[in-house]
Amino acid sequence: MKVCVVTTSFPHYKGHHFGTFIWKMCEALARQNVTVRVVCPAVSEKTDDTSFAPVSLYRFTYFFTKYLLLSGGAGFLPSLRSSFLSLFLLPLYILSFFFTTFYVSRGADVLHAQWSLAGFISVCVGKLRRIPVIVTLRGSDIHSVRQSHILRAFFCWMIRSSTVVTSNNQAMLDFVDHPEIHLVMNGVDSSFHPVKDKRAVRKKLGLPFNKHIVLFVGRLSSVKNPLLFLSLVSHYSQIYDDALFVVVGDGPLRNQLHHSSLLFVGTVPVDLMPLYFQSADVCVLTSYAEGMPNVVLEAFASGVPVLSTSVGGVPTILSQGVEGFLCADSQEFFSSLDRLLHDSRLRHTMAHHALKRAQKLGLTWESCAKNYITLYQKAIKMQRKK
Repeated sequence: MKVCVVTTSFPHYKGHHFGTFIWKMCEALARQNVTVRVVCPAVSEKTDDTSFAPVSLYRFTYFFTKYLLLSGGAGFLPSLRSSFLSLFLLPLYILSFFFTTFYVSRGADVLHAQWSLAGFISVCVGKLRRIPVIVTLRGSDIHSVRQSHILRAFFCWMIRSSTVVTSNNQAMLDFVDHPEIHLVMNGVDSSFHPVKDKRAVRKKLGLPFNKHIVLFVGRLSSVKNPLLFLSLVSHYSQIYDDALFVVVGDGPLRNQLHHSSLLFVGTVPVDLMPLYFQSADVCVLTSYAEGMPNVVLEAFASGVPVLSTSVGGVPTILSQGVEGFLCADSQEFFSSLDRLLHDSRLRHTMAHHALKRAQKLGLTWESCAKNYITLYQKAIKMQRKK
């Protein structure tokens, strides 16, 4: 089987943090003897595409290298809003995206699009080549569509024209109307697992033994709402001096986050991420909008309880007071964190439930790939009947 994966996000090199879960999916498909070609935008930074073999990469370029503004880590729509030049680049981006996808999809059995824009391109190409199209939606799709009537019109046409639609969270399934819509959750790498000796992990990372570690992982952008995390840090640190708040990630709001109890690690290689989860006592997610955040899944797999806003698919896997707490505001985050850090029995119980929840979900990249292959086969049969 030959699959053309069409995406606006893919790592720059093996181990890079940008679009890691797309690479993990492609890698798992390749292990199932699927021939995978990936169409994604070129970036201004250095890349190493040979490291992704046997997956073949086709990065389309749409302007001079230093001006590839629509391929950044902020995501497509935030990048589009960043400057007037980005708006000028948009038609060039879309045309290059379309023609590259048309070229690369020769001989493909299925087009598999990641996010709505890639879905729109794939549907156009699929109609011309008579190839079935599977569109995978994630949290940012709905967040953007709800803000614009024009985007909603394009979105609805794209959904109607897709052969199969998938999402990684139930909230998205409830929003979209399509006769063939399926839940396929991301996998979690086996390197995310609990450890008996957190001290040894903290020693490797240079983190203190005598303080609780509260972990925030994510891009420091408005949708991730790191300022709510800062409010939690300030509130907690006014009363206690027993926690270090570790931030893994970077972004445009970095310079607004200042506190003596904060430790900024920045962006770290993918292979170091499991260590930060293993070192943590609690993981915090403060986002305004999400699909099914990998941060929560990876925390569960590492045996770490989670404090999160009630966004996207989080409430479908995090039961209030079982694997962690769903919090509406800074005060609820503070009271929940206070309980967890000062009741070791509760914290250990929630950590146990979080790990059990991850095990019950059975989220491996192999199972994810097999679910997609089943849907590819179904989409091919549906296309032949047309």
